[in-house]
Amino acid sequence: MKISDWIMVLAVICGPVLAIQAQKWIEGFRDKRNRRLNTFKRLMATRGAPLSWNHVEALNSIELEFSGRSKNDEQVRRRWREYHDHLNSLSSDPDKQKEQLDRWTERKDELLAHLLCEMGEAVGYDFDIVSVRRGIYSPIGHANFDFETQAIRRLLIQVLTGKQPLSLDVRSLPAQESTALSVSSPSTK
Repeated sequence: MKISDWIMVLAVICGPVLAIQAQKWIEGFRDKRNRRLNTFKRLMATRGAPLSWNHVEALNSIELEFSGRSKNDEQVRRRWREYHDHLNSLSSDPDKQKEQLDRWTERKDELLAHLLCEMGEAVGYDFDIVSVRRGIYSPIGHANFDFETQAIRRLLIQVLTGKQPLSLDVRSLPAQESTALSVSSPSTK
């Protein structure tokens, strides 16, 4: 057998194996990109509802999905660490929280916008800070519903734990009908 014959045999044997490996590599690359894109899309879609489960879950998957060594991945992780650090910086003292809340919220929104811009760049989108921050549609009815739901939950917890009494204000009692009760005696036969 000539050397060209050996090359042909090797190509016939190795060709399909290499093709399958290349297909697996392409599928892995697509899967990773789709997961990263999904994380970004969920954060963009829920940026106006930071307490939603979907938003929090997407935030917690950033380090996993953007764990590569590329410059973009490193920037995303750096922005995530800044944002995460800020989220945990609000005082646990309710009095201090009230004075800090406006500045804390403004900074939180700014850091989230920077994070989303970095993530967008890493997955192929080009958003600016203004469009990320101002491009949110959030009806006032949703905010009112969330606020009222939280108020109801807090009050219910206080009542159930005995910290808040359940006050009743009786304005009137229903009129009682006077009905004659007839007493019947068993008949004897």
